[in-house]
Amino acid sequence: MLVAYGVRRDGSRQLLAFQRSAGESQAAWEGLLRDLYRRGLEGQQLALIVTDGCPGLAAAIQVVYPRVLHQKCWVHKMRNLLEKVRQRDYDGVRAEAQAIYQAPNRAAAQEAFVRFQKRWRRDYPSMRRRTRPMACFVNVASVDRIIYSIFHRFNLEWRNCTLQVFTQAA
Repeated sequence: MLVAYGVRRDGSRQLLAFQRSAGESQAAWEGLLRDLYRRGLEGQQLALIVTDGCPGLAAAIQVVYPRVLHQKCWVHKMRNLLEKVRQRDYDGVRAEAQAIYQAPNRAAAQEAFVRFQKRWRRDYPSMRRRTRPMACFVNVASVDRIIYSIFHRFNLEWRNCTLQVFTQAA
């Protein structure tokens, strides 16, 4: 399932598009992004595109929205980092990683990153990308209704959501 959300400067968010897909190839993502472009999301007002790190999506963004800044979602980065961390190091790795993205400016973020690398590189040289199998929908006819219902609920809860709810949605 390919999903695109928009988040406005005021924090409100909008489900822009979703599409059933056999995979997350560049071609599949280009189709969804080109559809958004055709429907009026031409990119002039896009400040940043945040993704889960899918290579196909990253490549499609470069084709359809090449001038828009792109970064990987910190929720996904944290999941990837923490998945391979021993329990005793979990809080320390999390706190030092959060110091990077919560830094007040670029220089402070770079300093936090250097500290993180110095502290954890030896113990965790390959904090690898998370890989887990994705479940398939059994009833294709109901997929649209199910996905719409899930994201509609997230829209309603967005303003009052906790990091835990956001993490579950990501």
